Amino acid sequence: MARSLEALAGKGHAGGNIVETKGLSRCYRRGPHEVWALRDCDLTVRHGEFVSITGPSGSGKSTLLHLLGCLDQPTKGTYLLQGVNVAELSESRLAFIRNHVIGVVFQAYNLLPTLRAWQNVALPLAYRGVGRRERRRRALAALEKVGLADRAEHYPFELSGGEEQRVAIARAIVTEPKLLLADEPTGNLDSRAEERFMDIITDLHREGRTIIMVTHNASLARRADRVLAMRDGRLDASAGAA
Repeated sequence: MARSLEALAGKGHAGGNIVETKGLSRCYRRGPHEVWALRDCDLTVRHGEFVSITGPSGSGKSTLLHLLGCLDQPTKGTYLLQGVNVAELSESRLAFIRNHVIGVVFQAYNLLPTLRAWQNVALPLAYRGVGRRERRRRALAALEKVGLADRAEHYPFELSGGEEQRVAIARAIVTEPKLLLADEPTGNLDSRAEERFMDIITDLHREGRTIIMVTHNASLARRADRVLAMRDGRLDASAGAA
């Protein structure tokens, strides 16, 4: 299993599917009641594909993304990440996946207010034990990629919403993940910052990154290779190409 995970985190890939789910479901308990946020989700995503998942608030989009990001566990069903059954992994191996294989861009940015931009970007590398000088070098390179090298020493409160989002993207890609997940990434942005974000995502896709983005914005969703729809916790298998 360790060899499989290390291969998954490697530079190249042999094609095929990076994500495969079958019957993936998530139930939450609210007192005596069961709330099924996700029901019987079957999803296949190929390496290098850009997939958008649309749907109204409460449809299950974010729940699905959290499961794919190994941030939550399904109630039932299976999730294979490049052939590795995620349910069989220990917490330490899940942490390895979150740090080496998957990058996540959150709607709320989740930047630490006491750290400068480059330090926020470098956090995943710190968890790997990368030295400070190398962390800074890689963080600055990631900020350069999103057009924010000149804001590296600024704190989050000194940045605009669009700039905070770009710092969050830089943090997500600094580890060079195989799979980039974006959860309603433009929900707090104005139209100009939204367009800048999509330009960055499009460039990352052209570089070969696999991207899954959940959004309620239909026009942004159509920038993807494939658009899927969710409603009432179910993925619409009939939704086709963008």
